[in-house]
Amino acid sequence: MIVLIISVLLIVSCQQTPTTKNSQPVLSEESLCVKGGGVWTMFRNTCVDNCKVVRTKGIICGQALTEGCDCGPAKCWNGNSCENN
Repeated sequence: MIVLIISVLLIVSCQQTPTTKNSQPVLSEESLCVKGGGVWTMFRNTCVDNCKVVRTKGIICGQALTEGCDCGPAKCWNGNSCENN
């Protein structure tokens, strides 16, 4: 009986939404993207639409399908929201 109770408690605790120290839900990167004005999509390289890549010359992107935030042609993803290039 005790094993059953412990098992149920473990299952319930594993299904809870992660929280920060302030007990607010942790948003996934996809949720942050949409909330920040972007569209979550699949890119054909590892640079996605990252502002650091857009603003830094000489960065070489890997060729791999990578999910990320697409902010459109005049904006880039800063990790929290879309901002002007």
